[in-house]
Amino acid sequence: MIGIRWIFPSTWLLLQIILVQSQDTSGTCGEFKFQCDSGHCVSSSVQCDGARDCADGSDETAHLCRILDLQCSAPSLFKCAYGACVDKDKLCNGIRDCADNSDELHPDCFKDFRSVNTNLRCDPLYNFTCHSGECVDSVTVCDGQADCPDASDETLTECFNMTCQPNSFQCEYGACVDGDTVCNGVEECIDGSDELPVYCSDYKSPRRGSTVGNGIGCKLPEQPKNGSYKIAGCEPTDDSEFCESKPGTMISLDTQLIYECSQGYNLPVSPDGSPVSDTYCMEDYTPDGFQGGWNNNITCQKNCPPVFSETMDLECDFYGNKVPCEKARQGTILKPRCKPFYQPQEPVTVYNHTICLDTGKWRDPLYKCVPVCGIAGNSMFVHYIANGETARIGDHPWAISLYRKEKENNYKAVCGGTIISYNLVLSAAHCLFDDETGELVPASRFEVAMGKLNISWDSQEPTQQKIGVKELVWPTSYKGADRKYERDIAVLVLVRSIKFSSFTMPACIDWKKKGVFHNGEPGNIAGWGLDKTEHPSPILQSAILPYKDLETCRKDFSNYNLNTHGHQTGFNYFLTYDKICAGTDDDSDDTTSVQRGDSGGGLTIIRNNQHFLIGILSAHQKRNNRFAAYTSVAEYINWLSANKFLETLT
Repeated sequence: MIGIRWIFPSTWLLLQIILVQSQDTSGTCGEFKFQCDSGHCVSSSVQCDGARDCADGSDETAHLCRILDLQCSAPSLFKCAYGACVDKDKLCNGIRDCADNSDELHPDCFKDFRSVNTNLRCDPLYNFTCHSGECVDSVTVCDGQADCPDASDETLTECFNMTCQPNSFQCEYGACVDGDTVCNGVEECIDGSDELPVYCSDYKSPRRGSTVGNGIGCKLPEQPKNGSYKIAGCEPTDDSEFCESKPGTMISLDTQLIYECSQGYNLPVSPDGSPVSDTYCMEDYTPDGFQGGWNNNITCQKNCPPVFSETMDLECDFYGNKVPCEKARQGTILKPRCKPFYQPQEPVTVYNHTICLDTGKWRDPLYKCVPVCGIAGNSMFVHYIANGETARIGDHPWAISLYRKEKENNYKAVCGGTIISYNLVLSAAHCLFDDETGELVPASRFEVAMGKLNISWDSQEPTQQKIGVKELVWPTSYKGADRKYERDIAVLVLVRSIKFSSFTMPACIDWKKKGVFHNGEPGNIAGWGLDKTEHPSPILQSAILPYKDLETCRKDFSNYNLNTHGHQTGFNYFLTYDKICAGTDDDSDDTTSVQRGDSGGGLTIIRNNQHFLIGILSAHQKRNNRFAAYTSVAEYINWLSANKFLETLT
C-alpha cells in the first residue's frame, strides 16, 4: 500500500480526501461531495488542491487540510503553508496556485529581494533584519507577535518552514505559539488563527467592533450600484455600533457580507454557475506581512435585454443549463437559428452564438430571418376560376380565403387574399365592407383560412390553418366606387402567427421595385370565385392569365368596350393610376377569367422560380371574360413600408 502511495500520489491524495469526506459530511450534498460553509456543493476531489472552488474559500482552509492530513510527500508535489498540495513545478512561477499564495511567497522566490534589503548592521547570527531596516532578536521571529514595525518577522515568507513543538499550536501562516493559549479569547497568532471557531468547538463568536487589535481586518466597501449588502447576523432593527458600521470602517476577519441586486440586475456567478451572493473578510499573505481582504469582489451586473422573435428559434444556456432568454444575465449564451421555412436575410450576418456581456448588452445583434417565399409545392399551373381546373394543395401556398361571420355563427367566404408575412395578409379594401350596407365590418368578424382546397368552412383538411383577424389597415383615402375603387388595398393583421410549411408560405414582394414585367408575361392567380355555372367553386381553382400594363389595358378596353351606339361602356372609368390588368383577348364563354368571389386574390409572376406578388384583384366587368383590374402592389410599397407592421414584412 505504501508503494502505491508513492507511485500514484494523486490517486492516494484523492482516496484520502474521499475517505475523510465520507466520514465527516452531513450528506446534504450527496456522496463524494463537499459542502462549503456557504451551503454550495463541490466535488470532494477539489478540497485542499490550491484553488478556491467554494465561493467562501472553505475548501481551502488550514483547518480542513489538517483534518485531511495531506502529506504531499511525492517528489512532484509542493505543500502550501496551510496544507494543500499543488504541483511542485508551479513554485515561484508568478501565478497564485496555493489559495494563500504561499507558492509565490516561499523564501526561494525572494532571494534577490532579501539580498537587496539586508542591513549589514544586523548580526545575522542573532538578529533578524526587518524589511523596514530595523534589527530584532532572531528568537522572536515567527512567535505570533510582530516585533518589526512592519510585521515582516511574522509573514508567510519567514515562517514557511517552521516546525512546531508537540505542545505548540501552528498558526495558519506557520508561526508557533503556546498550545495552552489556543481558544483563550486572546489572539496569540498575528493572523488570529488560534481563535478561529473551527479550532474551538465551544467557541462562540461575539460580534467584534469596527477595529481589530492586531490591525488586520477589512474596510467595509461602498454599497454596490444597483444593489446593496448587509452584514451577516445583523437584523434590520439592530442599531449596535457594529451593525451600523459605514463604508470605510475597519471590521474584523471572518465578517460576512450578504449582497442582493435590484430588479434587472444579477449577482456574479461562480465557476459552477451558482450566484456569488456573499463575501468574507479573510487574511491574505504578502511579502510585507498579513493584510485583510474580501474574498469576493461583488458587483451587480446588468441583465441583457430580453430577446423575442417570431421568425427564429432561440435557445439560451447558462453554465450548461437552459434558461429563459427573457432574463439573460452576464455569461448567458444565446444560440439563434431561423425557424423552418425561414432563411437569413443576409447570410453573412449569421453566427452560431452570442453572449451576454458584463455591460448588459449582447455581443452581437440578432440577425434577421425572413420567410422562404413564393415557392410552389407543385410546379404545374392550370387554368382556373370560370372554366378553370382544380388546383393541387401546395400550388398556391400563399393563397387564403377570407371568411366573414354571419348570423348564427355561420361563416361565409367573401374574398381571397395573399400571405405576405407570418401575421399579415394582403387583400382588397372593398372586401372589408358589407355589400348591402356599405359599412365597415369589424375585424373580429373575419377569419382567414390557409392551406385549404375546399371552400367550405366546416371542411377539415390536415394542412389547413384558421386564424382570426385583430386589425384592419387600409388607405384612409379609399372611398370605394365613389372614387373608382382607387387605393383598393388592405392589410389584415392576424391574432397569431402562421406556421409556415410547404403548404403555407408567403408570396415574395419586390420591395426595392427593381422588377420589370412585360405585357403578355404569364401571371398566376387562384381563387374560389364563380365558375362557369355561376356558382362558387367548391375547390380552389388556378389559372395563368397574361399580364398587361395600365396603358395597354386602357387602350384595349377603349377599342373593345363600345355599346351599340359607339359609346364606352364605362369600365375604363375604374382603370385608375394604381391599376394593372390581366386577362385574354378571347371573350368566348369558355375563356378563363376571374369572377365574383375572387376579389382580393393575388396575381403573381415568377422570377428565379419564386412567385412575386404584383397585383390584388380589384374590379371585373360583369358578363365580360376578358380583362380584370388589379391594384398594383408596386404603387403601395412605400405605404406598406411606412406602416407600423413594417418590422414583420419580408
